[in-house]
Amino acid sequence: GRVTFPVHGLGGQVIAFGARTLRSDKKSPKYFNSPESTLYHKSRSLYGIHFAKKAIAEQDTCFLVEGYTDVISLHQAGIANTVASSGTSLTVEQVRLIKRY
Repeated sequence: GRVTFPVHGLGGQVIAFGARTLRSDKKSPKYFNSPESTLYHKSRSLYGIHFAKKAIAEQDTCFLVEGYTDVISLHQAGIANTVASSGTSLTVEQVRLIKRY
């Protein structure tokens, strides 16, 4: 089994999925992500940006975290201006996306 996380584009449309295994064995990859497509480029996307963009603009601050569950946890705690790079690397395109707000 896996927990699946929808990845939304700026307009709110689902553009990709990420999934984390619920198993603890080492045979399965821990994460499985949608492949690159015409809609989804991981290096140009930020998890949670559709839900965070208003709060980022209002507070002129963005918290950048690594993964899906980090964003969800912070949003549940009321920190809505949070997005994830969905990995340990941050790209120029992702920084530009944050700067838009």
